[in-house]
Order: sequence, then C-alpha cells, then structure tokens
Amino acid sequence: MLVLRQSQIDVLATTQMAGFAAASAERLADLYPKSLGRRPPSARRIILSNCFARAARHGSTRQPSLTVFAGLMLGVSPSFDSHPAVAAILRSGDAPVGDIDARIRDLPRLLPPRVWGEMAARRLTAPLYIPGDALDAAPVAQVAEALPVVFAGRGRVTDPAAIAARGAEIARRLGLGEDTEDILLCAACLCVYGRRFVDDPPAWLPTLWRSSFSRYVRLEALRARIALDTGLAV
Repeated sequence: MLVLRQSQIDVLATTQMAGFAAASAERLADLYPKSLGRRPPSARRIILSNCFARAARHGSTRQPSLTVFAGLMLGVSPSFDSHPAVAAILRSGDAPVGDIDARIRDLPRLLPPRVWGEMAARRLTAPLYIPGDALDAAPVAQVAEALPVVFAGRGRVTDPAAIAARGAEIARRLGLGEDTEDILLCAACLCVYGRRFVDDPPAWLPTLWRSSFSRYVRLEALRARIALDTGLAV
C-alpha cells in the first residue's frame, strides 16, 4: 500500500498552490493593472502567492475564496483584513473550514460602504510583498523579504537585510513609525536614491518633514515621490 508522508503531502499542496497562483496572476493582472498588471510575471506570481498565504492564515483553503481575498487585497487595500470590521467577521466563532471560505466570499455583501471607504483610504501595501513564512517575522525581516519583490525587473537588490535595517534607522530619524510599511518605504528610498537620501537629501525631503502632515500622509508622499521619479509602485 502506498503511504504518503506529511512532508510529501505538504510538497504536493505547495506545488498545487504555486500553479494556482501562476494561473490566477495572469487573469487578475488585467483586473488590477496598478497593483499587479504593471509588474513582471515573476513578481505577479509571488504577490498572488503572498495574498493566498495571508488568506490561508485565516483558515481559507478553497480556490474561489482565495481569489476573492486576493482581489480585495489588490483592489481595495492590501491590509483590508486588519480593519476591525473585517477581522471580526473572519474570526467569528470556531466554524468549520468551509464556513470561513463562505464568509470571505460574502465580505462584499456583509460590510457597509463606509467600511470599504475607510479601507480604501488607507492602502498599506507591504502585505503584498510578505511571504507566508514571514507573516510573524519582525518588521525589518519582513522588509528584507519584500524588497526583491518590489524591485523585481529593476535589477538585483544587494543585501536586502542590510538595506532593511538601514531603512528602520531612517524611519526613526524621520519620526515615522516602526511598522513594516514605514521601514519598507524608507528602504525603497535608499534603493532608489542611494546614500544621498540621508547624506545629501533631496530638496523636497526637509520640506516634507518640517510639515505638520500626519504619518500616513508622509508615507503616501514618499510613495508618490518614488512613483513620480521612477514609475515604481511601492
């Protein structure tokens, strides 16, 4: 009798999920050009795999609900599941596996427009770039995993761990937070502008940091500046 070890089952499941991510990436790229379609095919597959891993963390196992979850990350907000209203639905009760999949598919119907507006107004993009095995890692470690995906097709990121650590230092110096999003954007600035981002900062940076803008507005300003100067979506 043929017996499969758990390690073999895990490999089969991972392989099947990778194939599903590759197929879904091409289909969803047309629906979400800004989040997915403008990226290299290899990065699309990684981002979809990361979305599925985040859904699986909530207990989702079925392809239709995985696709809905990924679509919400790409089309509404990559961190949509952190909103209290969404989190309450996803964790409600000790339901069987199928029930969490049904709840994910029903999210568009279960939540009022106000909640969707709140999520869309605060698009934190870091979750797109964090693989499943780094979801519990420290922010600096998550950014080290994220940087090669962000810059896929634009040259190799040398020593992403060191750049992530330096990004954390810059985030603290600029009065930002210690979250993954803050560190990622500062590390991305290092990749784009080099050491001069700190040693000889661009003229717009002191003006931005002397302002009374909120942390989120400052992060969005950094994101917009990178996009303006390079065409890169972080």
